[in-house]
Amino acid sequence: MIAAILASRLFGPVASVAAVLALALSVGQCSRALKAERALAKAEATAERAMTSLTTCKANTTALEASLERQNRAVAAIESESKARVAQSAKAARDARAVAESARRSADRVLAMRAPEDVCAGALDVLRGG
Repeated sequence: MIAAILASRLFGPVASVAAVLALALSVGQCSRALKAERALAKAEATAERAMTSLTTCKANTTALEASLERQNRAVAAIESESKARVAQSAKAARDARAVAESARRSADRVLAMRAPEDVCAGALDVLRGG
């Protein structure tokens, strides 16, 4: 049977059609393989860019977190210093009020005194606290 097919006049055209079909099939498969390789290369390049972006993002996040921590420490130091200054100012205000009150009492005492006959002796009494 195979010998009959090979000897027939149709063998040449049938073989040509079969060869063209085989060639078309292999070209199609090769084309699909090339497209798949290109898609893979594109996906790998995209993945590489994504990894680079992720690495950069992580580095930036670390730097920002460190910066934020430094800023928070600085704010805490300023807050602590401010509280200390407020306390110091409050104490200074209390001390100033006490000095002012003492001065008022002294002035009231001097004003309440009667002028003595001997002004010099009276001045000495005032200076001595009398």
